Amino acid sequence: MFDGLRWHTRAFSYTHHEFRDFVLARVLSAEFAGFAEVDANGNAAWQTFVQIKIGAHPGLSGAQKAAVEFDYGMVNGVLKHRVRGALLPYFL
Repeated sequence: MFDGLRWHTRAFSYTHHEFRDFVLARVLSAEFAGFAEVDANGNAAWQTFVQIKIGAHPGLSGAQKAAVEFDYGMVNGVLKHRVRGALLPYFL
């Protein structure tokens, strides 16, 4: 995934015994160590989807809210988007 600044990948960390996100630019080397012993289906944050709703900032004027709602295709002042739980911090 790309957060606008850096590329990330999601993988199991044997050090922390959980799925985590890793910044690709920080990976200095990689090699094949064998097939994974961990089932990716156990990555609950990746398997779970979250429905989020966002709207224009309430401090905006009516005209400003209308412009934001138009730009983002909001319906009744709300944009609904489905995102994987693991990607929610990047989306926000």
